[in-house]
Formats: sequence, structure tokens, C-alpha cells
Amino acid sequence: WVVLGESDKAREALDRATALRPGDVEVLDGYARALRELSPPGPILAPELLEIYGQILDLDPAHPDALFFLGLGALQTEDRTAALGYWERLLPLLEPGTEIHRIVASELETLRAGK
Repeated sequence: WVVLGESDKAREALDRATALRPGDVEVLDGYARALRELSPPGPILAPELLEIYGQILDLDPAHPDALFFLGLGALQTEDRTAALGYWERLLPLLEPGTEIHRIVASELETLRAGK
């Protein structure tokens, strides 16, 4: 349904999947990815998406996407300490030399410098 742009049907299907398999990280991750695709473009992450990533992180404390997006969400609310915590946990999970590693390392430097 996501591919077809049927956001209401996609949400219904995702809600059913999470009800059938509560606590399943793969299902929650699929839900989060679908919500990202269904969200309008822009820098603001929906509270629903951040809530799902919070659930994922409770189940898998080393989930890279959850750490990344919760860090972004913390920055949205100007909680620099939380963003720093998420991304400090994330950086060692990323492959050195990759673009995402460079981005997170750079953001960490900025946060540590208090900018």
C-alpha cells in the first residue's frame, strides 16, 4: 500500500501487523520505514514515528535507525543532551569511512562544542 501511495490502507495494514506481532522489531521497523515514506518531505519528524522508534529502541538498544532518528527527534525539541546520547551510542555501530559515519561524527563534534 505504501508503494501505491495508499496511506490510509498502509496504516491499517501496519496497525494490524503490529497488533498480531507486538514487540516484533522487524514489524515495528517496517512500520517506521513506511511512516517515513508516507510523511511529507521536510525536516520535522512525526511524533508517531518517534514513538515507534522509541519502542524499537526499548526492544533493541543497538538499533541504528532508532538511534539515528531519535537523535534527530531530540534535536527537533532542542534536547541536545539526548541527541548527543543517542548519537554517541550510534557512532560505534556505523562502519568507519561511510557517509553516515562522517555525518554522525560531524554532528557529534558540533553538539560537543555546544554549537
